[in-house]
Amino acid sequence: MSQIIKALVIAGQYKGETVRVSNVSVDGQGRKKAACSLPNGTRANIFVTDLEIIPPEPPTPTRPGAKASMPFVSGSTGSRSLNQTRSLVRTRPKCENCGEPYSVDERKGQEGKLSVCPKCAPDLA
Repeated sequence: MSQIIKALVIAGQYKGETVRVSNVSVDGQGRKKAACSLPNGTRANIFVTDLEIIPPEPPTPTRPGAKASMPFVSGSTGSRSLNQTRSLVRTRPKCENCGEPYSVDERKGQEGKLSVCPKCAPDLA
């Protein structure tokens, strides 16, 4: 995107007007003329010597918008995503015999079914 150049006309027919300069050209006699747009929408060729450039305003700082990303849960879970945290909070399975919750990880590698708690597994064997 090209920069918009604004200028104040200091002499001539359009004196006191603020114009937008689109380009500058040189005529056959070596005079520079600027193609300008006036506030009312008309276009005019004005001598560059009759213009005073208005310095551009510094851009206003804008606050960056929200970024689309996965939601993160703060606190003890650190930077785990919400889905990762939900999977950590799953309820423990209950024993088929006594109905008490137990950890399946404790049962792995032992005899008997994984659907039975470690207390009830020796009784069934």
